[in-house]
Amino acid sequence: METFAKTGDPAEIWGEALSLAELAEATPSGGAPVVALLSTAADHDRGILREERLRSVRPTAVAAREFGARLARTHAWDPTGHRIFGQAPGGAADPSTAHRSRPIRLGSWDLPVVPANSPARSFGEFYAADRIEPYLRPARDNGALEASGSRALEQLCERLRTGTFDSPQPALLRSPAALLHGDLWSGNVMWTERGGVLIDPVSHGGHAETDLATLTVFRAPFVEDIYAGYNEVSPLASGWQHRIGLHSLHILILHAALFGGSYGAETLAAARPYL
Repeated sequence: METFAKTGDPAEIWGEALSLAELAEATPSGGAPVVALLSTAADHDRGILREERLRSVRPTAVAAREFGARLARTHAWDPTGHRIFGQAPGGAADPSTAHRSRPIRLGSWDLPVVPANSPARSFGEFYAADRIEPYLRPARDNGALEASGSRALEQLCERLRTGTFDSPQPALLRSPAALLHGDLWSGNVMWTERGGVLIDPVSHGGHAETDLATLTVFRAPFVEDIYAGYNEVSPLASGWQHRIGLHSLHILILHAALFGGSYGAETLAAARPYL
């Protein structure tokens, strides 16, 4: 097997390795294929990740539909039957601190996660506190958001906490939260002869619609076929199309914090229908 190695911040490598391992556990049950992890814990401590080398092919509508169906099964996979919002990938919890976990890294930012035994939160509570608010100040500091825009997003976070935008998970799920890839933009689905293969995850417990919305931010190929395959296996809750913008907010505000520029305006445009 040909291999591929990447290096980086050990915290980022460590989180990616745990995420790959957890997502791969869903594959034998019909979940999406995941790039094979070949490195060891000692490698990860040194900031080294080794994987199988994938060979890309041109995606097709048929492959996209199959990927959507398999992603639905990944989201629903949960051997414990009680995944919570913000739950860290297996092994990420810090046992020395009650109800806390080491953060995992997404680019140069921490992605807050919690151990499985933490108090349960609603989607809105989790999404506001852990997926939007941590990135508001950095986005203000780099000029991506003006004060008025930041206030608007703070108001949206308050609406989220009331449960206004809480919605049921897709039909296959039996747990409060889905097993997410966590950064499912188009570049993190590698199209191969095996179909769509997941790479570069930051998995955690979240709403399945967030992964699906992230696919639209940088427009995955055949995204409508992905949605169709998903819906055939695990129908999405009524109104899911209207919530795509809401579930895109995390990846947009993260980009605003990381890169500034027009991402602040894009974040506000996506948020406007929910204000």
